[in-house]
Amino acid sequence: HSMNSDRGHNNTNDPQPREAPKHSNATNHSQHSTTNDPPELNQTVVDVIPPSPSCPPSPEPAAPSALAVAMARMVEMNADMEFAYAKLMMLQHEHERVEARLKVIGKLSEEKKME
Repeated sequence: HSMNSDRGHNNTNDPQPREAPKHSNATNHSQHSTTNDPPELNQTVVDVIPPSPSCPPSPEPAAPSALAVAMARMVEMNADMEFAYAKLMMLQHEHERVEARLKVIGKLSEEKKME
């Protein structure tokens, strides 16, 4: 009957033994109980950053640097030189065609003179 009374005692105080290990763990770590609690840990570790104010206005555009100006000029000059070279090649081919036509016309005119 003493066992039944112990069981009855355990049944009536059933929440206490279940809470006791948690409480005993907390008492074992009573010095660190505040650091082990997740809410308190989050409150002490996380810094709240206030919302930033609206973006500051952009600065006025600056003049291009000397390097940027030199590179832009170089690119433009290279493009101009490529165009001039292409035009030169076109004119040289046209000149060769005209010379070939003149030779043919000269030969035809000499043949007609001989006839």
